[in-house]
Amino acid sequence: MATRAALRTTARELIQQTDEANTDFTNSELNAYIDEGVKFLATIVKWPRDKIDVQAVDGTGAYTLPTDAILIWNCYFGDVSVSGDVVPLDVMSEAELAVINPSWLDEHANAKGTPKRIILLDRTTIFIEPRPDADSSVSGKKIILTYVYSPATLGNDTAEPDLPLTFHDLVPIFVKHKCYSGKLKDSVLANAAMREVIEKAKVLDPIVTREHELQSMYWGTREDLEGDLDRGIVST
Repeated sequence: MATRAALRTTARELIQQTDEANTDFTNSELNAYIDEGVKFLATIVKWPRDKIDVQAVDGTGAYTLPTDAILIWNCYFGDVSVSGDVVPLDVMSEAELAVINPSWLDEHANAKGTPKRIILLDRTTIFIEPRPDADSSVSGKKIILTYVYSPATLGNDTAEPDLPLTFHDLVPIFVKHKCYSGKLKDSVLANAAMREVIEKAKVLDPIVTREHELQSMYWGTREDLEGDLDRGIVST
């Protein structure tokens, strides 16, 4: 695992400014670039992720996400204690939902039913459609959501990025991009560094994601596996 101190050292090597007493960048500046790089990579690789479940409420379509949520990864609906009851919801954009059901905002009782689709309504709100009816909101009927969240800022030099280990090496390259697009004023090197980050992230992403998903299937007890979905469930 790469600590903030190790990432900063590598970044200084990439910009050839290893002497902290003779540099264009303070440690604080590079630390800020490191945090920015971690958050940037999170949006590309769709990591880190967390899981929540929320009890469905009769007639309610909108539910609040945690404040650090970036996007929806996947979603299921149903009662995990009932065999075969949990089914995936289609994750889509508001525009796509409007094509399928132009009246998706309708709050009339006849518009309720069993949820089939989910959208990110705004930064911290999801919306399921149709709105749950009485049968779909009995105790145990839940929205089971996996979402990508914004990684925490690295608070000290021993802290490590909340990203899969393989992506840690890309953070100093992002810092290089920031340095050359700022004080060092070399757009060619800045753009080359950014291309390197994006291209490597896209190559690594499907491999690393698959490894993490396989791990999530095998960690835990047999009882956990039998009761969980493909990526696991966190019960509240």
